[in-house]
Amino acid sequence: MKSLPPTLFILFFSLLLVGQEKQSLDAYHYYGQDSYKAIYYQQGSNFIKQEGNTIYKYSNLSDSSISKVDISNPLRIVLLFENTQKIVVLDNKLNEIQSYFFSDKTPFVAVNDTGYAPLNKLWVFEKSSNRVYLYDTRRDQLEKLTPILTSKICHFQTSLDQIYFVDENYDWYSCTIYGEIDKIGHLPRFKKMLVLDNKITLLHINDNLYKYHVYSKKFDLIYEGLKDDSSFYYSNQILTIFTGGELTTINTKLD
Repeated sequence: MKSLPPTLFILFFSLLLVGQEKQSLDAYHYYGQDSYKAIYYQQGSNFIKQEGNTIYKYSNLSDSSISKVDISNPLRIVLLFENTQKIVVLDNKLNEIQSYFFSDKTPFVAVNDTGYAPLNKLWVFEKSSNRVYLYDTRRDQLEKLTPILTSKICHFQTSLDQIYFVDENYDWYSCTIYGEIDKIGHLPRFKKMLVLDNKITLLHINDNLYKYHVYSKKFDLIYEGLKDDSSFYYSNQILTIFTGGELTTINTKLD
C-alpha cells in the first residue's frame, strides 16, 4: 500500500461492513444516493434516478453537459449546466419545475458551482471573482455572500444549511447563509473530498479512501482500490462507491 501523508496519528482499522453489495452500473457518471436510497447517475444523454426497479429520466441534455448535481433535497434536485450557464431544478420524478439562465442576468456572474440553499435560494460560486453569492429564486436577485476570497478555491461543497470550501493551501472553511466564515482546519493533499460534518471528511488520497478527523489529525482507512475517476457519496449511514462500472454499497456509520 502506498504511504500515507504525514500526520501525528494514523489509525488502521478493519471497518465493520454490514451488508456490502456490489452491482454493475452502466453509467457515464455517478452522483450519489439520496436519503430515500434512490441512486442518481448519467447514462448517455439521460440523467437518471433509479429507485428500486423504478427508473426516472431527465433527457434534456442534448445541447449541454452536466457540471454539478445536488441531491441533498430529493424533492428539489439541482443540475448545473456550466457551458450554457443554466441551472435546472427537478422534482422527485425528474420533472423540470424551474430553470434559470444566468447568461441573461445583469450584472453577469459566471456560475461555476451551485447547490440548494435555505429559503428558496441557491448557493452560487464564481471562480473568476473567487466569491460566493446567494441567488433568491423568488425575487430573481443575486446577492454577494462573501467578500472576494484571498486564496483560490480548489474544492467547493454545498449543504442545505451551509457551504464548505478548501483553498489552494488546503485550508478548510465553512460559511453560513449569513456570510459567517469559520476556518475548520488544515487538510493533507487529496484528489477528492466529501465533507461529512464540521470536523470529519472523506478524502481520496493515492488509491484509497480515508475518513479524516481534522482536530485529531487521525486517518481511518475506509476503502482500497480507488481510481482517479472514482466517485463516492455518503448519506444515512450508507456509503456508495462507483469505480469502473461497478457500484459498491456499504452500510456503515461514518459521521
